[in-house]
Amino acid sequence: APLARLADPRSLSVRVGVEPADIAQVAAGQPVEVRPVYRNDQVLHGRVSEVVGQVDSTTRLAQAIVQVSHTQGLLPGSTVRAVIEIGRRPAAVVVPRAAILRDGDTAYVFLARQGTARRVAVQTGSEDDGFVEVTRGVSPGDVVVVEGNYVLEDGMRITLQPNGGRAP
Repeated sequence: APLARLADPRSLSVRVGVEPADIAQVAAGQPVEVRPVYRNDQVLHGRVSEVVGQVDSTTRLAQAIVQVSHTQGLLPGSTVRAVIEIGRRPAAVVVPRAAILRDGDTAYVFLARQGTARRVAVQTGSEDDGFVEVTRGVSPGDVVVVEGNYVLEDGMRITLQPNGGRAP
């Protein structure tokens, strides 16, 4: 075993575990936010420098190597959480995950229209941080029912609660 291990804290590499199903979306150059688990308020920024094309037999995860600059407060060997940005779609329509219901293979939501719940089939896309992208079926400005939607039927009369119901 080595007597000492040296690291330059000004430029660290972070080894990030990625679900094998997601690794194909990760590529060198993508921006990454890294947060030490012991200090969630500290955000460090980096970029993917390498994608390792095999699954680790211990963790069962693939790996991406992230180069982090300005590593003040990040200790070598620390455990971190990382978010890899795989793309941006500024015009995407997103709804809370709780708004999406399923009937077999069909995803749907209830929209509030003139005091009535309307069941609308939707096509879903990416999911992130409690929100789901809707690529078909919901338009910007539609009022989506999030709470109590599982007891609704198409055409039921509904009353909206103040400050609720709008997709972000």
